[in-house]
Amino acid sequence: SWNKLSGFEEMFPEGNRFRCDMGFGTGRTSCYSVGCKMPRNYRLQCVTRKGSRKGSGIVRVGCPSGYTMVGGGALNHYRGWNKRAGFEESYPNGNGWRCDMGFGWGHFSCYARCCRMLRYS
Repeated sequence: SWNKLSGFEEMFPEGNRFRCDMGFGTGRTSCYSVGCKMPRNYRLQCVTRKGSRKGSGIVRVGCPSGYTMVGGGALNHYRGWNKRAGFEESYPNGNGWRCDMGFGWGHFSCYARCCRMLRYS
C-alpha cells in the first residue's frame, strides 16, 4: 500500500560501501551495488562529492578533474510523510550526479562517487 512505509529515505555511496533505506518506520527494502576489481599493478583512488539543498530546485554534483563518476545517490533529510519528502530524481548527469527531492520544497543531499585509476610504481 502507499503510506509512510513507501517513503524514500536514502541511497548513496558511503566510503567504499553503498547505504540505502526506505520507509519512514520499519519497512522492507533491498539494496544493491556494483563493485570492480582492478588489474594487477593498478588501484583506484576515489572521493565522494556532496551538494545539498533546502528549498526547491535540483542539485548537480560533479567530479574533480581527472576523476570519472562511478556512482551516486541521494539522502532525504526531510523525514515526514508529505509532499516535502517526495522523491523526484537521482541519476547520472555527465561526469556527475543530479538529484531533486520534495514536490516543490525539499531538504536533501546529492552525492557523486568519483574514481581514478592509478598504476603502482
